[in-house]
Amino acid sequence: MEDIKEKKQRLEYLLSRNEVLREKLFFGVPKDLDKFKKDNEIEYKEYYSNTEEIRKLKLELMTPEEKLEYYRQKEMAKEKYKDS
Repeated sequence: MEDIKEKKQRLEYLLSRNEVLREKLFFGVPKDLDKFKKDNEIEYKEYYSNTEEIRKLKLELMTPEEKLEYYRQKEMAKEKYKDS
């Protein structure tokens, strides 16, 4: 049970951290975009790493029913784009 609590806390932390990073990295375009990206390279890497960990934690914390629905929706989306 403690493992789930720790995962939920980690998920909440990552979600809030990515919100801070998203506001810094993706809102408003700086005049020198290349310099901005280079100056903030560490934050970009953190953001994308957090995003992957968030996805994994969300899946781990889902109930079996939620996982079933998640994968069903994923397959439906795959079929929709395959037919497009």
